[in-house]
Amino acid sequence: MNSRYRFFKAIALITFAANSPASFAQSENSEIEELTKLLTKEGFTGKIESTLPAKLGRSINQEKIDLGKSIFFDKHLGLHQDNSCAGCHSPTAAYGDTQPIAIGVQSNDIVGSKRTGPRNQRRTPSIINTAFYPALMWNGRFSSNSEDPFDNRKGFTFPLPEGGNLFPASDKRYTHLLAVQGHIPFTEQPEMAGFNSLGNTPFVMPRFMPLSSTIKLDTAKLYSKRFLSPSENQTHETPDFSQFEDQIGKPVPHGFPSVVSLNAPIRHAVLTEINSISDYREKFGKIYPSVKDGNGIEFWMIGEVLAEFQIAQTFANAPIDKFAQGDTKALNDASRRGAILFFGDAKCVECHAVSGKSNEMFSDFKMHVAGIPQISPKFGKGTGNVPFRNANKELSNKGNQDLGLWDFTEKEEDMYKFRTSPLRNIGLQPAFFHNGAFSRLTDAIKYHSNTVAMSKTYNAAQAGVPKDLQGNIGPIDPVIQRLAPQLKQPYKLSESQISDIADFLSVGLLDERAKPQNLMKDIPASVPSGAPLQQFQYP
Repeated sequence: MNSRYRFFKAIALITFAANSPASFAQSENSEIEELTKLLTKEGFTGKIESTLPAKLGRSINQEKIDLGKSIFFDKHLGLHQDNSCAGCHSPTAAYGDTQPIAIGVQSNDIVGSKRTGPRNQRRTPSIINTAFYPALMWNGRFSSNSEDPFDNRKGFTFPLPEGGNLFPASDKRYTHLLAVQGHIPFTEQPEMAGFNSLGNTPFVMPRFMPLSSTIKLDTAKLYSKRFLSPSENQTHETPDFSQFEDQIGKPVPHGFPSVVSLNAPIRHAVLTEINSISDYREKFGKIYPSVKDGNGIEFWMIGEVLAEFQIAQTFANAPIDKFAQGDTKALNDASRRGAILFFGDAKCVECHAVSGKSNEMFSDFKMHVAGIPQISPKFGKGTGNVPFRNANKELSNKGNQDLGLWDFTEKEEDMYKFRTSPLRNIGLQPAFFHNGAFSRLTDAIKYHSNTVAMSKTYNAAQAGVPKDLQGNIGPIDPVIQRLAPQLKQPYKLSESQISDIADFLSVGLLDERAKPQNLMKDIPASVPSGAPLQQFQYP
């Protein structure tokens, strides 16, 4: 009995020592030291936000911010006049989507979980911190050739019809990538322009225009695979856009002679409308002398003030930043363990990079095949207004495949490639990946950790995907065949490790200023056009 007593006493002493305050402190100090080394190795400073004025070469302009905000929330400026930038980039969701796949024109005018209407192609990303992004959009089709969004000396890459000609290098009107990107949303039929007057007129959506650097300027060849609703060679799978005619808003102007793109005519119509509103002319006149002198508002001015509003949405002072700046208590225990995995053994930082051109935004801004399940709405009135591709890579009303970068390059190696998602404030998203294939962050992490195996058992309903997106699932095998090397081998992560990584992403990367209760204060009481605002639901 005496020996058994000594044995159990020794066990109790060992257990007490392992769980003593001193032991916990030693473990915490060890984790702090390890994470500090990992951050130093990656060059992470936590000070990226403080570099904004220097990168801009000036202070941000409050008058431009306020005017940009008015345009951002004004649904009257889209030709269909029922959706604004904020309808998809909602202040209730960190200026990102409230939906797994965006709903643009013909919505029920609600912005939030109860938003209904025909879906577009992908989930709308957040605009927060985009000032530091060298490449925009899920397929990376808007980028800075210098890999620096603040530098236009080498020009910007855009698809045709803009290409590099509309936004030439070193043009002082376009000093930031966002000022150029601001020209595009108005031209998108499913987002803001609508489909009225198009009927079966051949046209090409901007999202299916090629990159100017990837093609030869042979017009016949250039558009042969990209026409939508062609007037001849109709088949039973040809997308019919006449079904979206609803006589709401203004008609989409037809293309100029010999030009199949509608971008320029749409922008001209938007300019005519905004110049007809005296309050906008007055506000632009206070900033731009040419407008004050009686000349019209120009589109580069719209792009510039929209960019200024977005640049002002820079919120990159999360717990991980404070930790890197020296506050070792900024991360909770789970976030600290998750960060060590993220930057260490789990190798998340290989793609969700922070160094160099990544500007500490947790993305390498490169294109990868991540093996994401292919979910899509069915094309048709009230369900989806962007055609997906069929097995022959044709835009089809029966399509269920999103080929990503391939849409712009038509190179086999670019099929199913999408830009690595930046991760700051990811905990405020209602869905994950480019198409919202998962509604829970832990599920998204698990899928990344064992993509090949989990792709075979993916269930959209179990993943939390809305019912209208559960019935048009595309094939996964051709996606997995092109899977990025980083994801081919499974990472053995325990449930607790996955939970810790999720805590780091949702808490450790969250800047409190991005929360809905703060951003909803941006919603203006009114807009210069006098149009009623959309109804924003608190999440």
